[in-house]
Amino acid sequence: MEIKQLEDEPTELVVKIKNTKPGDCIRFKSASFGYAVKYGLFWLRLAHTPGNPAVSVANLKSGHEIHVGDDTLVVVHECLLELVRSVSRPPQKKKVKTN
Repeated sequence: MEIKQLEDEPTELVVKIKNTKPGDCIRFKSASFGYAVKYGLFWLRLAHTPGNPAVSVANLKSGHEIHVGDDTLVVVHECLLELVRSVSRPPQKKKVKTN
């Protein structure tokens, strides 16, 4: 009988970011799936700016946008993005000092 040990994570399809399309949910190859879940390291691929070799991505947790080289290795994930309406604070009255 032969016993095989399972790997912690299944083999994933790794692609260059230039082969993804705007709207894809990705994580960088350097971050494991568990690490990406724990620290919010999933990104949304944004539209490519013509003439610019960098690709823009926005973090799904913080909203921060970064630019990476088009040869960066990523893993594409299927994700459901839920948009929640932002609630702003009501305007505060300014105190005016009078004499």
